[in-house]
Amino acid sequence: MKLLSIRMNNVRRFTQPVEISDIGPGLNVLAAPNEQGKSTLFDALHALFFFEAKSWKLKEAATLAPHAGGNPEVSAEIEVEGKPYRVTKVFSSKPGQRQVSVHRDGHLFKQAEEAEDWIHALIKPPKDGGPAGLLWVRQGVTTLQTGKEDDTLAARRDLLSSVAGEIDDITGGRQMEKIRAALKGDLETYLNKNGSPKKHGPLWQAEQAVAELDKQKEELRGKVDRLRAMLTERRELRDERAALTDPVVMRERNEALETAQAALRAAEAYLENQAKADEASQTAQLVLDTHRDRIKSGEEQLTEFRNAEAALEQFLEKVAGAEAQLAEAEQNLKKAKTAEENARKDQISAEQTRDAVQAAEAGRKGAERRQELTKRLVDARRHSTEAATARKTVDASPSAPRMERLEGAWQEFELLKRAREASAAAITLAVEPGQQDRVTLDGAPLEPGQRKALPDGGDIAIVGVGAIRVHPAEQHDVVALDEAQAEFDIALEATGCPSLQDARKAEKARKSAEGALRDANAKLKISAPDGIQALMEEISTLPETVAEVENLPSQTDADAMFRTARAAHDRARADLEGVRAAFDARHGEAREFRVRRDEAQNRLDRALGAVEDPAEKGNELTKLQAQTPEFENVLTDAQKLVQTLAVEAPDITLRQAGAQRAQNVADQAASRLTEIGNQLARLEAVIEIDADLAIEEKQLEVEGKLEAALSYAEQVQAEVKVLQRLDTALSGAQKQAHDAYIGPIRNELRPLLSMVLPGAELTLDADSVLPTGLSRPEGEDSYDQLSGGTQEQIALLVRLAFARLLAESGTPAPIILDDAIVYTDDDRIERMFNALTQQAGDMQIIVLSCRQKVFRGLGGQTLSIRQAAQEVGV
Repeated sequence: MKLLSIRMNNVRRFTQPVEISDIGPGLNVLAAPNEQGKSTLFDALHALFFFEAKSWKLKEAATLAPHAGGNPEVSAEIEVEGKPYRVTKVFSSKPGQRQVSVHRDGHLFKQAEEAEDWIHALIKPPKDGGPAGLLWVRQGVTTLQTGKEDDTLAARRDLLSSVAGEIDDITGGRQMEKIRAALKGDLETYLNKNGSPKKHGPLWQAEQAVAELDKQKEELRGKVDRLRAMLTERRELRDERAALTDPVVMRERNEALETAQAALRAAEAYLENQAKADEASQTAQLVLDTHRDRIKSGEEQLTEFRNAEAALEQFLEKVAGAEAQLAEAEQNLKKAKTAEENARKDQISAEQTRDAVQAAEAGRKGAERRQELTKRLVDARRHSTEAATARKTVDASPSAPRMERLEGAWQEFELLKRAREASAAAITLAVEPGQQDRVTLDGAPLEPGQRKALPDGGDIAIVGVGAIRVHPAEQHDVVALDEAQAEFDIALEATGCPSLQDARKAEKARKSAEGALRDANAKLKISAPDGIQALMEEISTLPETVAEVENLPSQTDADAMFRTARAAHDRARADLEGVRAAFDARHGEAREFRVRRDEAQNRLDRALGAVEDPAEKGNELTKLQAQTPEFENVLTDAQKLVQTLAVEAPDITLRQAGAQRAQNVADQAASRLTEIGNQLARLEAVIEIDADLAIEEKQLEVEGKLEAALSYAEQVQAEVKVLQRLDTALSGAQKQAHDAYIGPIRNELRPLLSMVLPGAELTLDADSVLPTGLSRPEGEDSYDQLSGGTQEQIALLVRLAFARLLAESGTPAPIILDDAIVYTDDDRIERMFNALTQQAGDMQIIVLSCRQKVFRGLGGQTLSIRQAAQEVGV
């Protein structure tokens, strides 16, 4: 199979049809920036070939839908065994809108379930062992395994089997498999597939017995050790209790507690006296500060009263001057308003005259416009009638797609009919002169000298001789001919015509009517650009005739008179604005001075309210200032007492800590004695119980049983090792046969690997057919130890080798790589390009990449995603 073109519509960001065309047979490169649709193209192709149209519930299919909604549509032109096909699918959440079809040579070939089966047989999905999962590399996939189940494993194995033959054929029989199967059965009685002991099997039971006895041994050993530890703990607790209850020690603890508590009480009394002295000092400071604040407040009130008196006198003078200037400005404003009003009336009169002149001129032009539009309305109605007539003819005639289908069906039918006649039996009559009327075919005279085909046989009558029955030869294409006849009849019925000739005449009439329709519509557009109704509405707004108005000046004189009046009005208005501005300035100035005057009066009233009597306020301040030294002396004496007490103050924190420590010692001794009593009672009870259980004797008994169980477990383990060693030996014998099995892929891979990694050899696993290691002159690495770039390169080379085997097996498939070379350095990417170019000689490779500059060096056919041309039919 080869891809020729791809088309998408309503697929994610592509809400309009786009296509990728001119896909060549060799190397094709689509290099574009990110977010341009490369991965969308890959996902759309994957959905087209591997998802059924009814797969909307699959997450991968549903994500094809654009954010704006709509049904994703994907189609591709492909070539299969030299024949072109078009595969189309429409995905939808609504069953009635899902579609799938396959066309061949422009005609419907398969649809619905038949089309799905045809696509499935053409290119099996990866889950069914199809090769596309091996050759179509999704963005970000740089290994060969596709997932936990590895869908491509079946494809790799089937391909190698078709090239190298079945493994049993290579090994020469199934005897080895029978031996290994029996061996596997024996091992399965002991082990699981992962090598762990099988539950309830002999090895599992032996190891469980050992583990259980070992557990009992450890439990008994723990109990013995715990008993000994409890005896030691009981002795230590008794010694500690004796030390805590010693009379001398108890007396020392009580004396230390009483001494610390007495020292703390003395320190607390001293600190109480010190706090009282501090309080007296703070009170004296507060009294002095309050006295000083009264003096300061009284001085500020007197100063504010004097300043307010001076300010009021100043603003009274300014208000009187501003009001005199405001009266003069008001007279000037009245004069300017009168002049502006007269100029405005003159402008209105001139404007009315000019409007009358313009209205007369507009009426005249409107009448002329009405005559012109009336003529265009007549033409537009005639063209509309012509268009309607042509449209009726077009609608009554068969459409172009139906005629195309009819002509195609007729050609197919004629081709099959002539082919049938050419392969059928035929006769040519040769008669003597005057004897031609004696021979008839099916009752009609048979013309001499002309070849007459008899696909259905016939009866030849010869007068005076008899008759000859010609039987038809066996025909193998009768079904195809009948299908072509049926398709022709259906296509003819769809046109609504009784015969092909009538349909062709109707088509000719339709094409002529379509031309007439275009001409009529074009002329209608010229006559009525906005439609006949708009033209009629515009005519209705225009006057038919205009009455003449006398005593009007010309348009030029009327415009001149208006301009002169408007200029005079503008000057008067400007003068008025100037005078008004001067008046507003004087008015604002006077208003501001009045406000300032009122503020000064309010300020004086507030100051007088605070002072009440200025003279009395001054006497009060004098008395207060005389009392200040008395309050200062009281504060000085209180501060000296505070300083004296601070020098000899005890450390209360230290006394508190000592008292607390002595109390803690006493409390802890009492608490510990209670705790020791509880612990000793618990230990005595447990020791008495364990002594009755004979734990040490039970420990010796379990140790004897454990020794016997260990001996039996070792015997079973030895048997398992023998079976495993035998399985390893047999596996080695089979490996030689498996090497021949994977030989073809090694042969295809070796030249490709030498181009990218000179001198390297790749190790392949015969079961998974996946790389396991890489040998190079400098050493050998496992596949997992290789860098991401090297793994990526090897994975791509292995895919190319499998693609070569597919082509050689007669089932070529295109290789599609979506940003599959992302970790490769500049040097190796050149070698990878060489490998791709070499493999593209007789295979189709499509490379999608966002690395535009780098992939210019790959060469090959350049592809692009562009807007698709509008399709007509299929």
